[in-house]
Amino acid sequence: MNRQEQRELDEELLRIYGGILFNAPNFRKGEPKQSSFDFKNATYSAIKAEFQIEKVAGKGTDFDRALRVNRHLAKHLTHKGDYALSQESRTVPFDALSLLRYSFGRPEHGINCAAKSLILQACCLALGIYARRVGLYPASPYDCDNHIVCEIFDRARGAWIMLDPTTGGYVSNGERPLSVLEMREEFSKNAHISVVFSRQNPKNIDALMERNHAINAYYAKNLFYLSVVLGKDLGCAYLVPEGFDLRRRNEQYATYMLETARAQGMDADAIAHLEKWKREAASEEFPLGDLSLWSPPAFAHTS
Repeated sequence: MNRQEQRELDEELLRIYGGILFNAPNFRKGEPKQSSFDFKNATYSAIKAEFQIEKVAGKGTDFDRALRVNRHLAKHLTHKGDYALSQESRTVPFDALSLLRYSFGRPEHGINCAAKSLILQACCLALGIYARRVGLYPASPYDCDNHIVCEIFDRARGAWIMLDPTTGGYVSNGERPLSVLEMREEFSKNAHISVVFSRQNPKNIDALMERNHAINAYYAKNLFYLSVVLGKDLGCAYLVPEGFDLRRRNEQYATYMLETARAQGMDADAIAHLEKWKREAASEEFPLGDLSLWSPPAFAHTS
């Protein structure tokens, strides 16, 4: 397949995924939820001292500062999609400081989007910026490639904005950066929006749509249902389309993942982890949130 054929395929996939979102516009009724933000974690002073994030962030709005950190992390963190099933994931503590020490500037120590989003969230919170992790998921139980990003609350705009530490990008409609929820709505309408990478001009949205077609389709695919991590020990709130049986989907997904791992000859620990997940899938709970999750944080003062 040549470059032109790949572009045409990506653009068609984007329309298909947008159509799936268009046909699932409403979420099942949930409860009002609020994210919790830990601005006083004991590791933040070490993160700031060892990784110079205050210098990287510089000055400006919350979005300006967080975007610089996001791009900096994307440049220095190598991606490893199957990190969660690796031996390293069972020995490296899942906290931002440990993950930074393990992976920052060490290409041989790749990590996945879940770990990268945790790092970006911690760096932003250490800088006094409201930040949380948001999970993006496809509809199909046979699609192993979901994604986890961050959203920061920009007090200057009074809005949540998605930042992706895996790509270093954010998504814009040409006028302003968007939240995950806005991305879902705009993709469902086949609107002119695109991811924006470093050195790209968000005002030239049509050119960006042509250039960034693959990642735009990837985001659209993974916006079928969402989860928002509410804070330490608070779990997640899910936004699930009406009529969609998430537990049934998750059970089949766990079965498929286990079958795939066995077929690929993954190690015994990884298989045991997936077998445990499959046993628990039938009873897993998915507490539902609602759109109030995209309201300003309770103590955020906007300008």
